[in-house]
Amino acid sequence: MFTLLRNIMFVLIFSVVLSTYAQDMQQGIEYFKQKKYTLADQEFVKLIQANNKNHLAFFNLAQSKYQQKKFEESVQYFNKVVELKSSYSAAAKYYSALAYLN
Repeated sequence: MFTLLRNIMFVLIFSVVLSTYAQDMQQGIEYFKQKKYTLADQEFVKLIQANNKNHLAFFNLAQSKYQQKKFEESVQYFNKVVELKSSYSAAAKYYSALAYLN
């Protein structure tokens, strides 16, 4: 009985965490689309603080920094995407090269 309750609690907690992650990511993307880059940055940083291997949050943060013309910062975050061996690595390398040109 105790094991069942523990498993149920785990599933509930996991569901809340996953829901919060999705909401934060979606909010960051919405801010980005609205060109509210500072607010988008805050959402993506929050996700990174929760999981420093979150390649999508790093990629989105890098894109936001790039749009703000903060090219050196964007390169740092694009490099982190590559370091994490993300499926976004090729795109990160491309945008990183563009940032170097600016």
